[in-house]
Amino acid sequence: MSRSRLATTAMWLLGLAAVLLVVSVIPGPEMVRASVYTVAFWVALGGLGVILADRLHVRRERPTVLPVTSLGWWSLGLMVAGVLVFVVMGIASARGSRGPGIPLFVFTVTGFTAMAAAGVMALAAWVKRRERSLLVALAIVPALFAIYFVAGEFAFPH
Repeated sequence: MSRSRLATTAMWLLGLAAVLLVVSVIPGPEMVRASVYTVAFWVALGGLGVILADRLHVRRERPTVLPVTSLGWWSLGLMVAGVLVFVVMGIASARGSRGPGIPLFVFTVTGFTAMAAAGVMALAAWVKRRERSLLVALAIVPALFAIYFVAGEFAFPH
């Protein structure tokens, strides 16, 4: 990463997120710990956004809306598929229908896997293939949310 002000800001944000993450595991009231964990997620997400903006700035490229690489299109498709799985799952569970006999767990794992894969592909597209699409950068958000959610389930079981 470059030595620009954006890169410095990103490093400070990611450092703050790491500190908040450590604070969230210190014993204390569960609600406070969970809130600090959530703030750490949002600060890290902001830091990642600043890193992506810095990469565009250093390469002197303008962002596009649609993906310009095949890896970018794949990440966008996987993100949409993962989100659709959760939307369909939510509608089906709200109606009280059981569906075609497929357990809810299968939908959950499928949705999280698709979103995590979309994030990995989006990061690879940005780093290796010089992607500059805002939609591909947006594909990283559901992947990070999936990781945040699964880690939160282990850290704060209910």
